[in-house]
Amino acid sequence: MVLFTAMDFPKKNNILFDDRLNYGEDSEFFLKSLAYAQHICVLDIPLYKVNYNEQSAVHHANCSMVTAYKKSIYKIQQNFFDRYDLSSDKILNNALNIYILNQLLIILTHETLAEKNGNVIREIHEIKQLANTEPFKHAVSESYIYEMSSITRVVFQMLKMKFYSGVWVAVRARQTQNKLGSDNK
Repeated sequence: MVLFTAMDFPKKNNILFDDRLNYGEDSEFFLKSLAYAQHICVLDIPLYKVNYNEQSAVHHANCSMVTAYKKSIYKIQQNFFDRYDLSSDKILNNALNIYILNQLLIILTHETLAEKNGNVIREIHEIKQLANTEPFKHAVSESYIYEMSSITRVVFQMLKMKFYSGVWVAVRARQTQNKLGSDNK
């Protein structure tokens, strides 16, 4: 058996980090790598640590965040559609839909409802509008979330039920949690 270093695999498969993507570029690289993997090993040890960085792009949202995330999502979809028949692979198709829903939550948390202390009705309407645009609309309707075991599943269920005021409450709670976490550092 031949073992490769972490850098051999991307080079061998011509997998490049797409620096044209402003958001989701790390996910795009990871999922593209996963698509080329012949074997996957799951380790139950922490190998990846997330550091909260106030200067991170995701924490400085602007009106292009939705467009930039959609660009990343479409690139990921293209990578998968080029390699797999997603219509016949329900598990992979669902994983892609769950990924898209997670990106929607990031957008809602860091842009759509970021630093707005205004009109709740308008903010709920913005959630509804975004959830009903592609690719989010498809992911909401087609995702199978019932085996998920987290609070995120509850938020996804509220999206499926079109309970946008509940999504608003959940996103605001997440923002408070994020702020408390950053204040303690």
